[in-house]
This record gives sequence, structure tokens and C-alpha cells, in this order.
Amino acid sequence: MSEIKFLYPVEIKVQWGDQDALGHVNNTVFFKYFESARIHMFNETGIWDAFEKSKLYVVLAKIECNFLRSIHYPETVIVQCGISKIGNSSLTIEHQIFTKSDGLLVATGQGIVVCADPIAQKSSKIPEEIKQIIAEQLK
Repeated sequence: MSEIKFLYPVEIKVQWGDQDALGHVNNTVFFKYFESARIHMFNETGIWDAFEKSKLYVVLAKIECNFLRSIHYPETVIVQCGISKIGNSSLTIEHQIFTKSDGLLVATGQGIVVCADPIAQKSSKIPEEIKQIIAEQLK
């Protein structure tokens, strides 16, 4: 995939408890925001249902975050993600977080999720029908 499509943004209200002792959203919370965006995208596109029907899991294998700005309560953030690469058994997902109040980009990140067989406990090839759903929904 050449151009990443960020089609399924999700708004998340920053909770008071998301902050650390320094008064900004703790770095670990950014990964929860990324997760919420991934699950939202998977649900909206039908990818999640397709994996469930195939009896395969999707597991997070790697995640990274580039922290660009701090976030403070009571902000609302807009988190979005898009698939940048479809491999044999993995998807590479790009993430972005913006503040709703001023539209500033506060973080970017990349995650890799792997298709896994829960019985064999190892990675599995992504079924072609799931690749077709991804191609259709995210083009």
C-alpha cells in the first residue's frame, strides 16, 4: 500500500486518571489510545468479524510511539490509524493522535499485529478473504 488512509477516527476524552505526577497524560496511555483506534477501525471495516469467523486471532507483536507534544486534562483527542503494509501473516498499522481543541498532532506511532492460530500458538497466514476486506475497505 503506498498511501495510508486514515478513514476511521475515534474521539477519546482524556480522563483525570490518565495524567501522571507531572500533570500530563502518561506515556503508557498513548498506547491505550492507539489500541482503541485499532479496534475501532477493525470493527468499522469488518476486519474483526472476519478474523473471528476464521477462528484466528490478531495479536499485537510490536508497538512504538513518537511523542511530539504533551496532552492535558480535560482535552479530547482524535486518534486514527491506517494500514500501511499487509504481509503474509502481519499488518503494519500507522497511528496518529491529535488534540481536538486545536488540531495539533501530538503523537505518531506504528504497530504490527500478527494473525495467529490459537491452537497451534504460532503465526498464521492471513486468509485471502481478510486481505480482500482490507483492500476494499481501506483503499
